[in-house]
Amino acid sequence: MKKKISLVMAIIIIITSLVGIMGTQVNASDLGTFYIDSQYNCKTFQGSSVLINGWIMTSDTTSKMKIYIDGKDTNVDLSKRTKRPDVLSAIKGYGGALANPNPGFEGILDISSYTKGEHTVTYRLEQANGVKIYEENYQVIFDNVAKGTFDIDNPNIYGATPTTKEAELKINGWFMTNDVSATMNIYVDGTKMPTTIKRTPRPDVISAIKGYGDEALNPNPGFETSIDLSGLKQGNHKITYKLEVKGKVLAERNSNIYVKKGEFYIESQYNRKTFEGRTVAIYGWIMTSDTTSKMKIYIDGKDTKIDLRKRTKRPDVIAGISGYGGEKSNPNPGFEGILDISSYTKGVHRVTYSLEQADGTKICEENYQVNFDNEAKRNF
Repeated sequence: MKKKISLVMAIIIIITSLVGIMGTQVNASDLGTFYIDSQYNCKTFQGSSVLINGWIMTSDTTSKMKIYIDGKDTNVDLSKRTKRPDVLSAIKGYGGALANPNPGFEGILDISSYTKGEHTVTYRLEQANGVKIYEENYQVIFDNVAKGTFDIDNPNIYGATPTTKEAELKINGWFMTNDVSATMNIYVDGTKMPTTIKRTPRPDVISAIKGYGDEALNPNPGFETSIDLSGLKQGNHKITYKLEVKGKVLAERNSNIYVKKGEFYIESQYNRKTFEGRTVAIYGWIMTSDTTSKMKIYIDGKDTKIDLRKRTKRPDVIAGISGYGGEKSNPNPGFEGILDISSYTKGVHRVTYSLEQADGTKICEENYQVNFDNEAKRNF
């Protein structure tokens, strides 16, 4: 009898427990929480794009953070997650590091289409089915007119036009802007150049330049980049620097630079006014940033088609002539060849040495008046 009562009681307890569990409803806010770092003490959004960052802790790994403006989903991409050991050590529960390996998040919020003035910004952590886990609301003033300024430290954009001998032009300077999506673009002769912008700290700029957002918006005002000049012809070129956001120019500066592609020296021509014999040894050195360029020799304006492909090492030239890519672009600066002058008349001729790009564009040239004493001579 006692065994039957015990069995019945056990069944009742199990049923009661199941009913209790099934009848308990989980409060959605217990599934997660978040904090918006970028919203801290921020009452104004400046510029057409705003950086939003913070952290999320949630036991629902399918949940998503969303941002609404005036009740409408902005569809901002907040999928970029970052490690936040400070958050994991301070915020307990919600599955800990196992469910939240990267609690940090960030994304760019585009507010360019909204009217200037006050708007309601809602940050909401939602389950996959749209059920709200947790949300926060803020009244924020949108000052969404992008503005910015900059200066170029190198190359010099003030005064005389600088000359570069390199195939790559290194550029550095700074820019301050209230729009986090603004970037520096560089144009040469109207063509936009491919660049990678590296930002760097510039406390001097932060302290001196006001009115374009503070250090929070411009933590690294400095920038460094480079542009490829290898496709340019020798001569003056216009460089235009533009601080731009979504195709809008916030600030612009123009300057010029002289691109020098190479130089040479004809050692065999030194203090030489006469070519004797039917063939003449020609030798010297070339330094150029255009590795496709060629040295040519013209007599009285006509190409001799001399073969000057034999190249030699010249450490003295590498050490003495700066620029043009150095030894990397000029592993063998020396050159030599044999010039056949047997078909020319005896007397004075104009000899032109010309370093040319592949398309025939002249890089540099030298002209000499040379007496050809090219009659074969024999001793009896």
